[in-house]
Amino acid sequence: IRLLTYALILFKILLKQFVCIFIIEVGYFFLLFKYSKGKLLKHQKVPLKYSFKEIDKYLSVNVSGHFNLYDAKKMFTEALEMLVKKKLFKLFFNVYKVKGRITTMDRYDLGEYAAIEAINFLLKGLQKLSVTFYGKEPIIDPERFGELVAKNRGLNIKVTTDKNEALNFLENG
Repeated sequence: IRLLTYALILFKILLKQFVCIFIIEVGYFFLLFKYSKGKLLKHQKVPLKYSFKEIDKYLSVNVSGHFNLYDAKKMFTEALEMLVKKKLFKLFFNVYKVKGRITTMDRYDLGEYAAIEAINFLLKGLQKLSVTFYGKEPIIDPERFGELVAKNRGLNIKVTTDKNEALNFLENG
């Protein structure tokens, strides 16, 4: 009977702790919901946003928001579609306003994806392709790993923190 009593007391204590934690978590959720009023809170991430603009003989893509791999791949594909549609072959990505952290694996994946997608679009009628990415560290990798991955797969690409260098690459590439 003593063992059963101790077990029952222990169960009640654990149940109270679980209920308290649950109430705190649910309360925190409703507090966030109540005070956000539909606006993004500081800890929430702004999704990746981008816009296309034809400048001279290249397509400029201005990008802002928080990096995520899915949106970056989608953006790259949409940019290639726009190049084919406008009969252009030079692509300038301005990622200066992008925030976040890009893992080494994401850099590898994006570099490989860009090269493979470029080949697919060359088969769809894109004559040739030159790509530049301009931005600031840490979005632009000081080691240029993603650039190396894409170059090794045949993509004519330049990744830099110098806007003039990026534009010169497009002029000469």
